[in-house]
Amino acid sequence: MELLRNITPYYGDIIDSARKLAIAEHAKHKHGDLPYSYHLVAVAGLVSCYSNDPEVIAAAWLHDIVEDCSDIDLEIVERMTNKRVRDIVDRLTDPEGPRKLAKQISMPRIAACKSASLIKLADRYHNHSSTILDESTKYALMYANEFPEFVEYFTNWSGHPLFDGLLQQYRYLAELATR
Repeated sequence: MELLRNITPYYGDIIDSARKLAIAEHAKHKHGDLPYSYHLVAVAGLVSCYSNDPEVIAAAWLHDIVEDCSDIDLEIVERMTNKRVRDIVDRLTDPEGPRKLAKQISMPRIAACKSASLIKLADRYHNHSSTILDESTKYALMYANEFPEFVEYFTNWSGHPLFDGLLQQYRYLAELATR
């Protein structure tokens, strides 16, 4: 991590800086059988369909980086992007601990921020899509069980294509979870 603290921040396009950092740091990770970059591209792409704010798109690229990459912390995120991106990523980062408790802590923080909410909806939309495509009963059961509580945080997004898409996906997840 000390090496990363000495990296000169990228002062060009904030989206490109975030994309490069995310892809490099997730290089050894997988999303199902695919490289993790597949998930990052999907989430950032979905977010860019509903926001043209470069900082929100940059945060979408980095939404999992603090949780998944032990050598990256919020200080590095801010150094490589800016404070607003850091703050959005902070909201999206679950605290350590059991998943249910972590979600109970992080979801209200996410729901209180429009930018973080958009990214979380895109993230969950892609996770649901991948679970359905992979026919993963394990993840279908997890997401189906979490869905009623998850959706309560985002009812103000009703009518938004990502929210409504999640409602449609839930039917498939619930069915897949019973197989």
